[in-house]
Amino acid sequence: MKSQLLFVLILFLVASCKQVAENEASRHEPVTDHEVEFIDHHTAKLSLDYHGTYHGVLPCADCPGIETTIHLHEDGTYEIIRKYLDRGEDAVFRSSGVFSWDTRGFIITLEGETPPNQYFVAENHLRQRDIHGEEITGELASRYFLHKNLDD
Repeated sequence: MKSQLLFVLILFLVASCKQVAENEASRHEPVTDHEVEFIDHHTAKLSLDYHGTYHGVLPCADCPGIETTIHLHEDGTYEIIRKYLDRGEDAVFRSSGVFSWDTRGFIITLEGETPPNQYFVAENHLRQRDIHGEEITGELASRYFLHKNLDD
C-alpha cells in the first residue's frame, strides 16, 4: 500500500511540474516586432526647445555669403530673412510660412521655399541640408550652421 501511495504521489508531482513548466514557457514567448509599436520620444521635435531665432552666414556661390535669420514659432510657422552680402539693400529677401517635420522628428522643411529648404534641428542650432535633403559634407560642411539666439 505504501508503494502505491508513493507511486501516486510521484505521478502527481511530475504532472504538476510539467504543467508549471508549460505555463512558464507560454509566459516567456518572444514578442515579435508586429506586436509592439515602438515610439522613440527622443526626437528633436519632442525633446528640444527648438522655438526661437537662428542666425548665421551661409555659403554663397557668387557672393561672400548669405546672412540668414530664421524665426521658428511655437504655432508651426516660420519667418526667414536672407541678405546677400555685398549686394546692397535690394538683396534682402523675406518670406514666411509653415514648417513641417520629417517622420523621424529631426528635420524641418520650410514649406513654400525653394530647396535647399530643409534643416536638421539640434541643440541650439540648425544645420542646413542640400537641395536633395541630404547632409552637407566636405570642406565647407561646417559653414552650414545657424546658431540659436539664446537671449530670446
